[in-house]
Amino acid sequence: MAEMDSKRFSSFEQIKIVVRYELLGHLRRKRLYAVLFITALIGMLPLIVLKGLNVGFPEVKQWTSTYYGYVSLIVIVSGAFFAGDAIASEFEQKTGYMLFPNPVKRTSLVIGKFIAVLAVGFYYAIGVISMWATYGTIPAATATSFAYAVLFSCCVLGLTFLFSAVLKGSMGATLLAFFTLFLILPIIGFVLTFTGNEPWYLPTHASGIITYIFDPPAERVQIIDTGGPIKIYIFYPDFLISVIVMTAYFIVTLLLSMIITNKKEMA
Repeated sequence: MAEMDSKRFSSFEQIKIVVRYELLGHLRRKRLYAVLFITALIGMLPLIVLKGLNVGFPEVKQWTSTYYGYVSLIVIVSGAFFAGDAIASEFEQKTGYMLFPNPVKRTSLVIGKFIAVLAVGFYYAIGVISMWATYGTIPAATATSFAYAVLFSCCVLGLTFLFSAVLKGSMGATLLAFFTLFLILPIIGFVLTFTGNEPWYLPTHASGIITYIFDPPAERVQIIDTGGPIKIYIFYPDFLISVIVMTAYFIVTLLLSMIITNKKEMA
């Protein structure tokens, strides 16, 4: 029993070490500062524009739904920016020759790098402060929306780490992750929706629950008859199914990342 606890403690300590040095690395490369600045700019810009134009703020539900509509974009950009080279760089820059011989499990390396880039809470903090200052209240659904955003962050980072583990170059992994999440999957979702098929299995579609939680639609599926041969379909993601989908993506991609990283050899 003592030996088992010692192993668990050792793995936990390894993860803590990787997290600390990963954060220090981002600070040295100014990445963290850049992402926090962009996040703060996106968070403050709507407030500055409305104040500058002397335009009244909308109803709180409408404002929160619109404000947190940018969360998915921030998560995708941050995930590609931070995690694209998380694993590939160890092989590309040959830093693995110094790291891998040390008594640090590669699984701990992956998990440590994963934890180090979860910073979506910064955007929510700005939103909560601005809502309290403007409306004097914070919608109860904000906490649930934050939980969904964290889950989507895990999903995005899992996919990005998988690309980083498979590809040899960090730039290729970063670009592939960004374009997959920002363009390819949304385009596939649009085509499927246009043909009347709900893309419930796409994480980008499932991420819609981050904002829909503030004002859930009365009907999850809406069909607009244009009077012609074309019908417009609107699919609002189901909350339970979306949580299951994002969780599945997260677990599967993270496990695959660890398996590939463990088996990958330094060239």
